[in-house]
Amino acid sequence: MRLKLLLLCGIFFVVIFLVGVFIEIFLFGEKTCGDGTPNGLCSSSAPFFCDRGVLVPKASVCGCPSSLKQEGDFCVSKYHTSPQKVNFSYVLDGKWKSLEFVVYEGVLQYFKEKRKKASLSDEKNVSRADFKLGIINDSLQRELVLPLVMEIRNLDKDRIDQLRIAVSLVQNLAYNESRERISVRGNEFSSFRFPYEVLYFGQGVCGERVNLLALLLRELGYGVAVLYYPEEDHEALGIKCSVEHSINGSGYCFVETTGPSIISSEENYYLGLGKLSSTPEIYVLFEGDSLENVREFADADEFDSILRKIREEGKITRWQKLKFERLKKRYGLDKIY
Repeated sequence: MRLKLLLLCGIFFVVIFLVGVFIEIFLFGEKTCGDGTPNGLCSSSAPFFCDRGVLVPKASVCGCPSSLKQEGDFCVSKYHTSPQKVNFSYVLDGKWKSLEFVVYEGVLQYFKEKRKKASLSDEKNVSRADFKLGIINDSLQRELVLPLVMEIRNLDKDRIDQLRIAVSLVQNLAYNESRERISVRGNEFSSFRFPYEVLYFGQGVCGERVNLLALLLRELGYGVAVLYYPEEDHEALGIKCSVEHSINGSGYCFVETTGPSIISSEENYYLGLGKLSSTPEIYVLFEGDSLENVREFADADEFDSILRKIREEGKITRWQKLKFERLKKRYGLDKIY
């Protein structure tokens, strides 16, 4: 009798669950989140849960990564102290928008210690790729930046638009060197910042911003590389793409990170340098998806063609001017050209 009662109770709860799922689908539709997680399930990235098409932290259900501890529905560390909100600007389809993100002052001490260890290291002949991977691949940093990635995914379910938001966000940060100095084998340099610190301060130089964008795009599933121009000592990001639009047939498209620019556009001019002329060294950081058949390729070709004509001839036709202004608005280039 007792066994029969337990069986009936089990059936009852299953029926209630199925009715709940049916009502959810009937009222709100069967939704997936921006990372492809079906509604009502945990994302592959803990502690996020897909709730009616929105990724939300739900550690009580989805758990926490090993580097963090659970506090209610959130995953935290001892460095999660002195929170403050920051806003990042980005442009998508000609419309300026902003994204709010919470950063923690306590985390700065963690990266200060990490930087000290890196600067005191006796390792020699470390490749550029290995050095950058050491900065990007910090496990705690990944968990600290993941909420920003999820916010980007919540803004737009289209994966290409997610990439566009990430690129524009990094391009529109301020350009400034760190005021902190470090000494390496008797030589003094400006200290490098970790990607999380670039977000915290809202600023960084070319290599630091490349690291941040590489981290964001890796989490969004794209293949990325570093493009290093030795003569100009400049870094840009390479995103895996169709060969015909890539740098020197490398399979990686040029992405400038120090200011607004169209993906694959190579007509950028730099203060004191002019146009990049050296052949870039390419260091693959992460494998992932390739960018194929996007409007940026045609737009960049058109934009670069008009820009070259302006620089060479000093004038363009009325029709070219209209197209030039349209492209500037679409990619947030109004204040640059």
